[in-house]
Amino acid sequence: MNIKNFTTVLLIVILPFWLNAQPYEQEAIILASDGQNDDMFGNSLSISGNIAVIGTPQDDDAAYNAGAAYIYKRTGDVWNFIQKITADDGEVADMFGLSVDIDGDYIVVGAYQAVGITGNTGAAYIFKKNGTTWEQQAKIFADDGESADNFGKSIAISGDYVVVGADNKDFGTGAAYIFNREDITWTQVAKLIEDDGDMMDYFAHSVDIDGDYIVAGAWQNNAPGSNTGAAYVFFNNSGTWEFYDKLTANDATIDDGLGYSVAISGDYIVAGAHGDDGSTGSAYVFYNNAGTWEQQAKLTASDAHSEDFFGKSVSISGDYVIISSQRHDEAKAEEGAAYLYVRDETNWTQQEQFIASNANDTGLFGYCVTIDNDYAMVSTVQDNGAVYVFGPEGVNINDFIKNEIIVSQSLTTNIITITNAQNSNLQIIDISGRTVKDFSINNQQFHLDLSSYNSGIYFLKIRTENYIFTEKIIVK
Repeated sequence: MNIKNFTTVLLIVILPFWLNAQPYEQEAIILASDGQNDDMFGNSLSISGNIAVIGTPQDDDAAYNAGAAYIYKRTGDVWNFIQKITADDGEVADMFGLSVDIDGDYIVVGAYQAVGITGNTGAAYIFKKNGTTWEQQAKIFADDGESADNFGKSIAISGDYVVVGADNKDFGTGAAYIFNREDITWTQVAKLIEDDGDMMDYFAHSVDIDGDYIVAGAWQNNAPGSNTGAAYVFFNNSGTWEFYDKLTANDATIDDGLGYSVAISGDYIVAGAHGDDGSTGSAYVFYNNAGTWEQQAKLTASDAHSEDFFGKSVSISGDYVIISSQRHDEAKAEEGAAYLYVRDETNWTQQEQFIASNANDTGLFGYCVTIDNDYAMVSTVQDNGAVYVFGPEGVNINDFIKNEIIVSQSLTTNIITITNAQNSNLQIIDISGRTVKDFSINNQQFHLDLSSYNSGIYFLKIRTENYIFTEKIIVK
């Protein structure tokens, strides 16, 4: 289920005595040690228990902008990198990692420009945990896919079901596809559409699933007004997925965009409306009251400004909702923030505001958010991208969590020193992509003399058991 942030900023909040645990203290910043500018590390996020998945759709390992996803495991307070996954058939501009979700032993990753049934119809990849390694189990795509459908733009998994959004299907009308697993085989079992759909509604731009309910956002749906947006609920009736309800805001106005983001947890659905009130933004909570979904609350930021885009990313877990405000002005313009809300019976109260404590990351903080029980993650995708982790009160700050392979070059010579890359393979690749040398590194610190090489740009690609680190160097 997609229940869906160190210089430390101390946030002092007096909490009600009944709040035993919640994402509260800044715990870590997760970075990709092989990150490059514009990789978009943190474009998508998902947590399930002690495993987190971070999408990086413009990673270049498999091919230019083919994309990747990083898997981290929490042991105690520490989130450790364990694996980087890519599609086994990744190609240029697939954008694998634009969407991710995890549930138990399964990870699903969307690649909305990958080859599906034909052309760039889009695809999704399912990975299954085998021991300590995640292995690709299946590639899925729509049986009626057409070019630029955007299949994989949104994605969610719960149990044996995966739902994949294709928001550009049929000139932007949109569709959602459901796949079911039997043993190791994933089969398309349903295609969901709006019963009142129209072009440019972008139905299934966002999707989520929890048990027998699916919610899909159509943020440019025109009921009750132009681009007010809506969220559609579907129910699994003995194996058949049926339309159940259409959710709209009780104060809907033009261009609210409700449904740009959606999330579901048990009897609660949250839907973001980032265009509400001059793009100040808001989010709506709906409750399943004996089979009828009713609006329970409208959530806004306590320090809201115009054009904050509050609600562009939302996530819910039990009694907690986290909402991004990507362009919120804090110390700097469009610095970004995220807000945590907690439910007490029928009341939802803002409990926390999260901001980026690293001054270099103040820009679009809150690009994506996710929450699961006591842990939340908030990303910024500027530069290489970074993901901030928040955990329960009392956890330790662990600084930067990354694979500490270090490559340094002498200022006066062409001697390269590589540290912490023992038991790995090293490739030296020239600017044309030709492998110049390929050998193993067995020492904790290794010195590489490139003085005999022609001057120019080279790339060092270091492969460990489950990780690839790439560094650009210049031979003088």
